[in-house]
Amino acid sequence: WYGALSRGRRLDPAPARPYRDYVSWLQRQDLREAEEYWRETLHGVEEATPLSIERHAATGTTPSGASGQEELDVLFDAEDTRRLHALAKANRLTLNTVLQGCWALLLGRYTGADDVVFGTVVSGRPADVEGVEGTVGLFINTLPVRVGLPGQSTALGWLQDLQEQNLRMRQYEYSPLGKVQRWSGLPTGVPLFETLFVFENYPEAKDDSAALRIELTRSEERIDYAIGLVATVSEDRLRVTVQYDTGRFEREAIERMLGHLRSVCSQIAREPEVRLSGITVLTEEERQQILRQGNSTTEQTAADTDFDLSAYAAGIRNAEERELLEQLVAEVQGMSPNDFQARTPSASPAIETSDDHE
Repeated sequence: WYGALSRGRRLDPAPARPYRDYVSWLQRQDLREAEEYWRETLHGVEEATPLSIERHAATGTTPSGASGQEELDVLFDAEDTRRLHALAKANRLTLNTVLQGCWALLLGRYTGADDVVFGTVVSGRPADVEGVEGTVGLFINTLPVRVGLPGQSTALGWLQDLQEQNLRMRQYEYSPLGKVQRWSGLPTGVPLFETLFVFENYPEAKDDSAALRIELTRSEERIDYAIGLVATVSEDRLRVTVQYDTGRFEREAIERMLGHLRSVCSQIAREPEVRLSGITVLTEEERQQILRQGNSTTEQTAADTDFDLSAYAAGIRNAEERELLEQLVAEVQGMSPNDFQARTPSASPAIETSDDHE
């Protein structure tokens, strides 16, 4: 669903032959082999990775009001962008793989799962079809990425495994998504994934001698998924743009999500040997807020070695601070925020009716 126009590149004046070669190449591919790959890869997936930040996710109710789409973005600072590039280059990783891993880890933290599935967009231009890279046209395909999250693995080792997994998937990127959906074993109508992560890598080199040149000045995209993220790098800064369904997600939840994604990326870039279990999604500001809230308790509570964080969370009247504490405790206890809420004593009426959740 996104355009892959090349900036300043010479266009093929006779695209018919590459198209014919591509169609011939596509006809030679073995769908039986692709089916075997996808059945093995997606075996055991029972549902699309749930989105715990969705409106009223804890109660399971459907949000009222018409749905629409909005966009938010986050611009990484130059130092974190440089560190991410350096991590990828030093370890023969693509920046796409690194960012995919960060998104997978965030999904896992939000849901308490150690196995997540999201969608990605592939170029669909096989390297062994001569002239296909210079041919104007839409070859892209959307496919699922399934990522395991072994807590004891180092971030670097895990990313290297993910890169190998992506390289293998490229052999079957011609697979039609509709068939992949059926091969997954999920019932008809049940989505395989609800989030999409795309890395856009436009070439910077320009050919001033080209007879026809295209300058990409603006792009507009619409998706059919609950959340779609597009990562781009321009002028040495990484930008992640999120398009989301306003009927299912509040703006504040998406803003927090972007902050958490940046936090995960920063931690992995600065300490690639860290174990996955040691990575927190919380931003520094959130951690400081939680610490300040904790320090405001009575001396008796602070001195109590049997202090129950779950009970303490139930007593917090500020909904936003309560959510932050739930996230922290859920991470420490290895569960999702929803699981933590289920084990937390009933909140006070002021919390249950708080407008912050509506």
